[in-house]
Amino acid sequence: QQQPQRRGMNKSRCNSRLETFAGQKWKAVSYLNGSPLWRLFIALAIWGVLCSLFLSSHILHIHSSGDSEFTSSDGPKSVSVSSSPMSRIQLFTTTFPGKGFHEFQITCARSLHFFWPLEYADVVVVLDQPVFNDENIRAVHTAFPKNGTKLKNLHVAMNPRSNQSFYGGGWYIQQLIMFWADNFTTAEYIGFMDDDTLFTQAVQEIDIFDEKGRPHVIAKYPTNRPKRARRWIANWYKQTKYILGEKHFVNAMTNFPVVIKRKHLAEIRKAILQVHPEFSCFDEFYATIKDQCKHQCFSQFNVMFQYLWTHHREEYSWHFYPDYPYGPHLQGIPSNSSIAERFPYIQTGSLKENGVTEKMLQIYPFVSIHATYQDKGRGEFSIREQFVSSVMKRGYCFSQPLLTSTTGNQTLDSRCDEFDLWNDVNYQNNWAWCIPDLMKVDPERVKKAHQDRLKQNRNHDWDHEELKIIFNMSMTGNFSFPVLTCSKV
Repeated sequence: QQQPQRRGMNKSRCNSRLETFAGQKWKAVSYLNGSPLWRLFIALAIWGVLCSLFLSSHILHIHSSGDSEFTSSDGPKSVSVSSSPMSRIQLFTTTFPGKGFHEFQITCARSLHFFWPLEYADVVVVLDQPVFNDENIRAVHTAFPKNGTKLKNLHVAMNPRSNQSFYGGGWYIQQLIMFWADNFTTAEYIGFMDDDTLFTQAVQEIDIFDEKGRPHVIAKYPTNRPKRARRWIANWYKQTKYILGEKHFVNAMTNFPVVIKRKHLAEIRKAILQVHPEFSCFDEFYATIKDQCKHQCFSQFNVMFQYLWTHHREEYSWHFYPDYPYGPHLQGIPSNSSIAERFPYIQTGSLKENGVTEKMLQIYPFVSIHATYQDKGRGEFSIREQFVSSVMKRGYCFSQPLLTSTTGNQTLDSRCDEFDLWNDVNYQNNWAWCIPDLMKVDPERVKKAHQDRLKQNRNHDWDHEELKIIFNMSMTGNFSFPVLTCSKV
């Protein structure tokens, strides 16, 4: 039987590329797949190491897989044992020297240190620039993201795959890194975020995991948005169908952190290759995506969570919103509609037919915004710093445990008297990223969701130096927020 035609490279070269990318991890896998003696030797060695660690009461947590070519030299970190799933998540972002570093420091790292529980704050930053071969350049680029941030458990890894002529531009390489994120961390859960993610309230376990310990997924289902949105929105849906071989239903490019089980990434890559057997490895297929349409024509999160919705639905806690809260198709797109005819790659049928339950439609607050979408300080870091301070001040007040459910002073901190915590719903911080019309369409449900979450506020270990900054900044808390539209998402 004739073999499918291979593109670009044969099987051996494809495996070679994988080993180059993954370093020691892939070499270890090849050993374990070798002779029984090798497997026995490795098993005995691992058992001996584990026994030694147990006797010395040190538990090592390795943050990056691979050799020193593209990982930091921080080494393993000692972590405390906790039953909370928050102790098993590592936050993951990619950035680039220059503006990206500063964006990460003044927006993401600063708000993360302020709002994330510090005992669980664990971040890996992956640089996608071809600097890892030069030790001097690598040393500078490895140290820079850590400068100016208080995050202690911040690890820098280098991605050696920077061939833009093969993969596409830097944007495509960033998405590729996320598909291979399991090579940079061994944490059970990976929390993806952009370098301009701005956290907006004190994060608790209930914001990231449900009562069963499952990661929350905030997603949108298709209505009649494709014909109203920019063309690339429809391209996202179309490319999900091309990549996975199944119609699009889940748009998970909605909030940060996007949390996924690490073990599912390898499964997703394998599933994609099963749809496209003419390619020898995932990278070979991925390099063709850029040829399917123009700039940024797919969403890696849509692909990941469309697969998880189909194959691992019960392992995640799903929350759905309509991608456009107006029009005739809020309960799903009928198969005989003009939308279905014009966009055949979108999943049709009612929400119930697609498996969406009433509980999944309950409104759920966000814990971050995309700072760049606010158009505040894009390239003007002094403006961005003021904007971040304003958001952090507001987020601090809306994170305080309530004393009463009335207007006026509802917390022990009188500095928060300017906010009507119970009725304001903290719209700019928790709702305005990608569903700005939700308040107009369903204000009572939004208000109830806000109040239910407000009741869950607990004490948080606040950075008192930051509190001095945000309450004594030259700009007042009345920073003007723009009216947002999802056309930027």
